[in-house]
Amino acid sequence: MRHLNRILVEDEEPILNLIRIILKEAGYECIETITDHETIDLVDHNRFDLAILDIMLLEMNGYERLKTISCSCYLFDD
Repeated sequence: MRHLNRILVEDEEPILNLIRIILKEAGYECIETITDHETIDLVDHNRFDLAILDIMLLEMNGYERLKTISCSCYLFDD
């Protein structure tokens, strides 16, 4: 079975920590990012199977970010 890559985008540290704990207890690990710039860089250079996005990001909301990263050949590519 192939290892699944996940990205977690959350700009508020307490919420990021809570989601990290919940996912870790469920047996999942994610690459974490806080800034929009870092998210773009990670998506440009990695393949992700799942993106968990904060809807109310400061630089670009999660819906807008999803539109840009879902067009990337690195996301949802079999």
